[in-house]
Amino acid sequence: MKALAVLIVLAVSLPAWSKDYKKTEDIINIILGEKENTETQPAVQPEDKKPGADKKKAGKEASKPSAEDPAQVLVKNGIRLYNSGLYDGALASFQEVVNNHPDSPLKDQARIWSGRIQIRQYKYDEAISSFSAVPADSGEYPAAIFHSAESYAYKREMIKAAEFYQRVAAQFPEHDQADNALFRAGSIYLEEKRGNQALENTVRLIRFYRDRETIDDAYYLLGKIFEKDQELMDLETSRKVYRLFLKKASAGEAHFGNSPLRDRVKSDLERIEKSYLMMEE
Repeated sequence: MKALAVLIVLAVSLPAWSKDYKKTEDIINIILGEKENTETQPAVQPEDKKPGADKKKAGKEASKPSAEDPAQVLVKNGIRLYNSGLYDGALASFQEVVNNHPDSPLKDQARIWSGRIQIRQYKYDEAISSFSAVPADSGEYPAAIFHSAESYAYKREMIKAAEFYQRVAAQFPEHDQADNALFRAGSIYLEEKRGNQALENTVRLIRFYRDRETIDDAYYLLGKIFEKDQELMDLETSRKVYRLFLKKASAGEAHFGNSPLRDRVKSDLERIEKSYLMMEE
């Protein structure tokens, strides 16, 4: 197996990569051999333990919108219009919050909704601008990074999109989109023929997010990396991954037993094994 790279998580910047063949080979063996992995995700300091958090929390509590708050009314109306497919009206409501209620604690939420609408309207640069306006100390900041990545992907700026997806997982590893971000980054890198980077993201996803719904996708992506990438191609390893996937599915493991990928994995495994038979003949 060729030398692979291991992702080292950084809390406030893009991930750095460390070339470590032996350690990464051990990680692959843990995945394929189902040995216990005792390494845990690097701890991220809880928001309420950070310096100044008590003061910030008190300020947030003091500024919570009341039931009659006009910004809250606008946001609710915008969401209602969005869910009805009336995007122009929804966008107008959200932008009114941003423009006319700059002190509202809902302004960053309105920016996120505005950007999501702009994505649906194919206005990707405007969406990126909306997401970029969300400050780093906002609770909406992780979502802003994730949706920025989506915008770049729609623009077909795929490497830029992958970098933004990685930022979500690196800076906010406990966020509910962190695993999805790693999967999307890995998928992009495989498509862009950057197998090592695809593998780095996929291995991290499997190691740290085994209880997330993306775990079956991660195993399938791992098999695809070893099946398709020109530098990392190893059909025997790919076959082992697919067999392990089907073993988990047969055992009814969470997210594997009812995985929509099950038939596809079975088909891909059969195709690989036929190619082995042809080579043996």
